[in-house]
Amino acid sequence: MLVPTATMAEHVRHELAREELLVRPRSVVTLHRFVEEHAAGFRQAPRPVVRRLIRQALEDDPPEALEAVARMPGTVGALEELIEELSLAGLAAHEFARLAPRLAPEAPLAEAVAEIYSRVALGLLERNLSLRAERIRSAAVRIREKGLEGVRTVLVDGFFTFHRAELELLRAVAAHADLCVALPSWGGSEPAREALLEMGLEERRLLEVRRYPQAQIVRADTMEAEAAEIARRILDEAGRGRSFREMGVVVRSRAPYVSLLRETFQRFGIPARFYFGVPLASLPA
Repeated sequence: MLVPTATMAEHVRHELAREELLVRPRSVVTLHRFVEEHAAGFRQAPRPVVRRLIRQALEDDPPEALEAVARMPGTVGALEELIEELSLAGLAAHEFARLAPRLAPEAPLAEAVAEIYSRVALGLLERNLSLRAERIRSAAVRIREKGLEGVRTVLVDGFFTFHRAELELLRAVAAHADLCVALPSWGGSEPAREALLEMGLEERRLLEVRRYPQAQIVRADTMEAEAAEIARRILDEAGRGRSFREMGVVVRSRAPYVSLLRETFQRFGIPARFYFGVPLASLPA
């Protein structure tokens, strides 16, 4: 089974265990881990490396069209996302460089982006690294050639849609195993749905109406009061029969909420798992 995040993989393993369905932990993995198990060649470039190459290109000799925003906050992140989108869509740096002049009338920054993309690609090549999409395509090629080492069924769940590189990987998987993909019904998933149908997958629609949660806004005078109100509502739901593992709290950022909620839940006797690592430097020697 392939899922998008390590958190979801862990949840699925736990749910299967509660249903007394015994599976090996490695039977439920993230797409990233699956790709790393099958890809060959250069390893995937860590995000900090990609961002450093983009920042270096902007600082050393930025394209004229990007000079005004080269040092503005957010420019590096925006270019990083754009390069990844282009790569996942199947456009390597040299391919986009050829295409960019034709896009210039409607996308005046296309050639500048192509220049940054090319410098990043060269920098990664010099470091024996590759972008995520290249790793995915490498895994697809290897699976097409060598198969899945005895795996007969692959389930894919938790994704909202798939890029072209990911669809290439699923096509390779479908050639060697029964493939079942769960997709939500929305406009953004339509291209992926059509591609999966072209692969020969049979479509089955789940007609059950999805339940929508009731939204409530609660105003608290202080953060401490807000945390206490969250704890009170959790205990109220638990008193009505809902298990603690069926409830969750989403925070905007780790600080200052996580430490406050941790202390509040301990005070109210609420068992909770926090999906935030503890910095090593914060621990006693």
